[in-house]
Amino acid sequence: MISLPHPYREDFARQWLHEAQREAAAGTAFRFAVTPNRGTEFLGAAELRALDREHQQAELSFWIAVPLWGCGYATEAGRRLLEFAFSDLRINRVYAHHMRRNPASGRVLGKLGMTREGLLRERVKKWGRFEDVVLMALLYRDWAHANG
Repeated sequence: MISLPHPYREDFARQWLHEAQREAAAGTAFRFAVTPNRGTEFLGAAELRALDREHQQAELSFWIAVPLWGCGYATEAGRRLLEFAFSDLRINRVYAHHMRRNPASGRVLGKLGMTREGLLRERVKKWGRFEDVVLMALLYRDWAHANG
């Protein structure tokens, strides 16, 4: 979630939850909390957003609390979102972005079967600095073949 503000204040969380309800009702985005084993502890968030029904595509995004990086939560959340996107929403293409200076996120996307499609130079401004962003994607046919 490239645009996630830091520090993350409570009013941001309330706004995020309100938008999540509105977007789910409209069918334009689906946001989920990441929790351990159906628990109530909040570990992060994952979402499908920018849902484009005409072109059958959506963007996958995730955020996991720093102390939990490397524990597999982002990969598991991503797998579940891909299942939801391809099986339930009938999406043809799921894409994701990660900042070039964050190769760990790129490795998560690679584990999900995504392929690098390109580099978007200075695509976002994060904390006062323009950042290069890598674009990755997975097509339904490739996901179905791998999950046959």
